[in-house]
Amino acid sequence: MKNQNQNSGKKILWESPGFSPLFGLKLDMYHYVLYENSISVTQGIAQKTTQSIPLHWIAAMETQVGILGRIFHCGRLRLITRQYKLPNLEMLVKNPEQVQALIEEAKDQEHKKYLNRQNRRLARQGGDEK
Repeated sequence: MKNQNQNSGKKILWESPGFSPLFGLKLDMYHYVLYENSISVTQGIAQKTTQSIPLHWIAAMETQVGILGRIFHCGRLRLITRQYKLPNLEMLVKNPEQVQALIEEAKDQEHKKYLNRQNRRLARQGGDEK
């Protein structure tokens, strides 16, 4: 799902509610949004809590899919962060391997943009020295 979030102006690459790894039931108490440069996890029913982390702070990811999860295509995706102040995030999603691939692709695109900005900055600095 690709669209433009009207509230924040950020481009949404993927969005989903949570899903139970046991029977594939939709869990409305969880909501996940992958943007171009961050991921947002909202949890709760009466009191909603949202955590948003930049993609470049994700050091590793791991998936966990049990027997029932394989039948219902649901599982856990754990995002391990680089920052000790940020907790690792667990997501209960449909097709966790595909979601992991989407996050990896978004991380790669963000890194390429960063390198392009650095190269342009260095090229401008090199031109100033002449």
